[in-house]
Amino acid sequence: MARWVFDVLVTLVVMASGVSSSGHHQAHPQPIAVIVVVLAGAPLLVRRRWPIPVFAVVGALDAGAAFWGHGHPVNGLALLVAVYTVAVLRPRRDALVCAGLLELIIVIGLLLFAGGDWWYDAIFASGMVAAALGLGLYLATRRAYLAELHDRAERLERERDQQGALAAAAELAGI
Repeated sequence: MARWVFDVLVTLVVMASGVSSSGHHQAHPQPIAVIVVVLAGAPLLVRRRWPIPVFAVVGALDAGAAFWGHGHPVNGLALLVAVYTVAVLRPRRDALVCAGLLELIIVIGLLLFAGGDWWYDAIFASGMVAAALGLGLYLATRRAYLAELHDRAERLERERDQQGALAAAAELAGI
């Protein structure tokens, strides 16, 4: 239940962020931009269940909106959350492929629409993708490490109980 509430809150924050960034150059955001923000943010509700399809849907909607809107990304935070989720829940290879695809889309979009100073934005966007990927991979590694420690502690406890039972049986046999 707590995870579902957290996912709803993350989705709402991502949508609010997208609405505010889509209206950056205007007093009021365009209705189509708000619809795309909602469509790109809604899949984040099921990101834990289907991380790669959610990344694909969010990426396709945001890339389409960016190319349709002449280079103004609609909701980059949704993409970062999707990459982070893939890095946490899927194997490292899947996370690296998704992050690489996102980097490719970002560089192509910046080359097409940013003009001569595209590399400033590329450095910033690449840093954000690397941060989301790195944080997700770190959390996945930490979870695996803690699970291994938990399994080891349970195994040692079982061995201790078995050795105690064997010692008690040996003592009874000696009496």
